[in-house]
Amino acid sequence: MTAKILPVATSELDNRSLVVIDEASGRGLVIDPSFEPGPMKRALADCGLEPEAILLTHGHIDHIAGIPALRATRSLPVWIHPLDAPWLRDPMINGSMLFNIAWKPLEPDRLLADGEVIQLGETTLRVLHTPGHTPGSVTLDVNDGEALIVGDLLFKGSVGRTDLPGGDWDALQTSLKRVLAEFDDPPVHSGHGEATTLDEERRGNPFLEGLK
Repeated sequence: MTAKILPVATSELDNRSLVVIDEASGRGLVIDPSFEPGPMKRALADCGLEPEAILLTHGHIDHIAGIPALRATRSLPVWIHPLDAPWLRDPMINGSMLFNIAWKPLEPDRLLADGEVIQLGETTLRVLHTPGHTPGSVTLDVNDGEALIVGDLLFKGSVGRTDLPGGDWDALQTSLKRVLAEFDDPPVHSGHGEATTLDEERRGNPFLEGLK
């Protein structure tokens, strides 16, 4: 196992920002930096990591709010799926106005594509386009099923909401079916709450009943 995934609790919404580190090379990424930058900065300092980029599973404010603080002292590119790139520009749709956050629009540095493989030392992150929570939501397949980083697609005992701008319940179900069909029982790291496993959610998540 060459990838270390460190969850960082970063908001009152129980956000789980993540640090992904390739243990062989020491290279790493930040996933979905949330409101409070302090915990993420401490996590990076504790593991001695200078991340190479900020990768976003989607563009809601609770997953992007920490970007300015991280980029204040580092030149970090931002990666996101093209369908969620508008969320980085528009405070009306990314939700920053709801939290009274003065959001300065930014442009992504890299647009992620379904099936794209990101090489991080010996670690691979395969991008799966899994819309529903937002049009450009993505899931990351770490090392061919070693773990899944799902953003707000799936939670322990629940799934992502679809009542926000761009949400689509039918698309969410299709994305969940894709993940359930493609993977056996990897650990699942969600954008909120504690980690779970895919088999645990198959057996106990009421929102997955009937999905095949």
